[in-house]
Amino acid sequence: MDLKEIGDDELLDRLRALARREREDMAEVVRHLAEADDRSLLIKRGYPSLFAYCVKELRYSEAAAYY
Repeated sequence: MDLKEIGDDELLDRLRALARREREDMAEVVRHLAEADDRSLLIKRGYPSLFAYCVKELRYSEAAAYY
């Protein structure tokens, strides 16, 4: 869909919904990372740290992985 074709209110509504979903998704990612770390899955697969896994496997930037 071409965003130029939707109205201002709909655009902003969609943007708010996307931001909310992004936060919810990020919370789930963090929960999964914590569980993988608790199980030592990353070490067992050769990653020296959770940070290294996030950068090398999930392709987060170093700044994003740090946070």
